[in-house]
Amino acid sequence: MVMMPAKPPRTALSTAVVGMTMALFMVVVMVMACDDSTPALQPDHELLTQVQEDKYGAWARPAGYDEPRPTNSPHGAVVEVFTNAVVEQAVANEDGLGRTAWPEDATVVLVGYGEPMASELSQISVMQKRHGTWYWEQYQAQDLERPRFAGRPDICLGCHSNGQDFIRSFALPKPVEDK
Repeated sequence: MVMMPAKPPRTALSTAVVGMTMALFMVVVMVMACDDSTPALQPDHELLTQVQEDKYGAWARPAGYDEPRPTNSPHGAVVEVFTNAVVEQAVANEDGLGRTAWPEDATVVLVGYGEPMASELSQISVMQKRHGTWYWEQYQAQDLERPRFAGRPDICLGCHSNGQDFIRSFALPKPVEDK
């Protein structure tokens, strides 16, 4: 028969040490959950409000999107795409180096219409690069106060993962080759 050593009795000091260790563990877990690698939660329609205040309708349009364009995307029968100055500058590729990802604060607004004449608003979708990852908000025309989807929803990731750095409407600029 093997004799097991008796467990030492718990003292107030050992109980305090265990409690402090658990508290420290919880603080570490909470700090790790709040690191800068994940976008902060935003209030409803914060991003839509931001792009509306920035007058997104006057923003640049990517090549091929000079006017409403028919599409087979879930965003509508016809879409318009608008890009902020950050995207516009990246597309300009002034240094000729090209890009492998869109820069921080790049913002794209896609306005979808339900019919080919581009008159009946169907939805507005906004995506913005934050902390190295994309944040989405999508609104149905009848409710522009509350996003249908927000954050990094799987429904957006499913389609957009096929694009270059999650953009499907236009390509990242390629490096300029010397002639």
